[in-house]
Amino acid sequence: MQHLFISALLAGAAVTTACVLPTDTLSNNITDGFGILIQNPEFPAIHDHYMMLDPAGGGDMHWFVAGSPPVGNSAFNLVLIEGVLEQGVIHAVIDGEYDPVANTTKIFMTERTDYLAYFSPVYACDPDNDELQVVLAFQGREDFGDGGLICVRPSYDNSYEFRYSPPGNTAIDPGQCIPVTMVVVPAGEASTYPTSGPSSSTSSLAQSTPSTTSTTSTTFASSSTSSSATASATLQHKPVVGPYSFLGCYTEATTGRALSAKSSYDYPGMTVEECEADCIGYTYFGVEYGGECYCGNTINAGSVLAALTDCKFICPGNPYEYCGAGLRLEMYELGSAIVSVTSSSSSSSLSSSSSLSSSPLSSSSSLSSSLPLSSSLSSSSTSPSIISTSTSSTTSSSASSSTTASTLQHKPIVGPYSFLGCYTEATTGRALSAKSSYDYPGMTVEECEANCIGYTYFGIEYGGECYCGNIINAGSVLAALTDCSFICPGNPYEYCGAGSRLEMYELGSAIGSSPLPYTDMTANGFSFVGCAPEASNADDGPARTLTGTLYADDAMTDGECMAFCSSQGYAFAGTEYARECWCGNSVAPGREPQTTIASLANCNYPCGGNTAQYCGGSSWLSLYQACTAGSACVNAQFT
Repeated sequence: MQHLFISALLAGAAVTTACVLPTDTLSNNITDGFGILIQNPEFPAIHDHYMMLDPAGGGDMHWFVAGSPPVGNSAFNLVLIEGVLEQGVIHAVIDGEYDPVANTTKIFMTERTDYLAYFSPVYACDPDNDELQVVLAFQGREDFGDGGLICVRPSYDNSYEFRYSPPGNTAIDPGQCIPVTMVVVPAGEASTYPTSGPSSSTSSLAQSTPSTTSTTSTTFASSSTSSSATASATLQHKPVVGPYSFLGCYTEATTGRALSAKSSYDYPGMTVEECEADCIGYTYFGVEYGGECYCGNTINAGSVLAALTDCKFICPGNPYEYCGAGLRLEMYELGSAIVSVTSSSSSSSLSSSSSLSSSPLSSSSSLSSSLPLSSSLSSSSTSPSIISTSTSSTTSSSASSSTTASTLQHKPIVGPYSFLGCYTEATTGRALSAKSSYDYPGMTVEECEANCIGYTYFGIEYGGECYCGNIINAGSVLAALTDCSFICPGNPYEYCGAGSRLEMYELGSAIGSSPLPYTDMTANGFSFVGCAPEASNADDGPARTLTGTLYADDAMTDGECMAFCSSQGYAFAGTEYARECWCGNSVAPGREPQTTIASLANCNYPCGGNTAQYCGGSSWLSLYQACTAGSACVNAQFT
């Protein structure tokens, strides 16, 4: 086996004034430690930043780049063995957290025998200075063969997580799969490279590592005005830009874009002022994903005010401004009243010196005097009350917004309908697709119920949208109750769902008897016992809740998992990440399955082979136990 030592990568390469790629093939074994520097000059937020490893429980390490502060820790003890990245006993795999919308999968480090990721070291030219460097070229995923790419997508705290996109993937959004180059940096250079990227020190790898990207001071000024475009010394949601004033952080529309008249992109250098200049003459402009600018004269249906803290991407062209986030726009309106912005790590709020009656009506806004809201839906809004099973406050079925309740609540009963919980939208299309209606200024739960009389289900979404249906379509599953946080614009004591979340009701159901996200396998000799946490969601204990055999299949179903574990003689079977099947004869201490309805929101991933079934979640197992002969085979009771 040929070994490649980083100190000798370019020993025989001639030094030239321009980058010339040697023709020799490098070994797939690098046995002296190294770190990985990420490059993509089109995205300054990640360019020349180190790949970080973040502990995720069970000994796993997730890959991140950038972040405020950086997520995880840089690692200079990586090695490459037969094309597989390793760090001690863990190695790089592509598995879990599959995103069916973008068709991408997580890449991370683990001890498990999941599908391996293969790389080869190759020569490349540094985009910053045209010097020679060595990068890891992605070769493919173990089960998919050659091809595909490694990319990153926005995550939390301005960080980006690593993903795998298979060959020929046409489903990805460019903003959700940003290609990256992975540069090999030797362990000996660790002290000369800060976490955020290379310093001005010259690498001992000579031409094989990147040099410093030059930094120049920039004056951030609008092309249309100089009165308010001077760079602030404090990171802020800029209150005024030229003739425009800040409205808040807005979601994208239900279908398409919130602002759809015009768009432009500048990922390397976007500022709020640049977007304002591009949108002069329009009523609204908004900055999204850090580098996207949108203009329009109306804010399209479904775009509503979100928590101010959701807009957390720093503008690449001005580190003192925010430029929205994923599916969140930093929204401005022409000639609107000035909005003062207060932000902290724990809460955020908006206040105004006027009623902002000219701004678009939002189900979560407390800025319009036309809404009888007692509190705004900022990140510090009042927590929802516990659902009561009492019917003493039941109101009659009508479109009236009158109510006998005096506290904000998820209304337990409306006419002949009972509350099921907070549900996601379906995998494709709407969760309820038979009928719909809209009333953004005045929606109430009662109004939606009246519009849906005769249907089995109704649900309110985005504060002002009402949907009806006789079935809940595939992929719509129970979510956390707190996700449904939008207050009804027509009744300040009721909740009306949220973005992509429905306040769901069922005809004639009893409180707590909702269809729950698990599969009834009693006919197959297994009972569902609850949603059980893995190590990253538990306080202590071993890496795995079930320590027997692992079986993985992109077309996994609950029945397939039960059959496999039963054939291996195991008493317990659990599905996870939509495609994993874990077996065991006992459940690890401290990992007892949870049996509250709320806990089931953690086990809501549709199975890869049958989206009508549920196969656990991210580090949560949908746990089943083999029924004992002579005993009743029944599922757990949930409260």
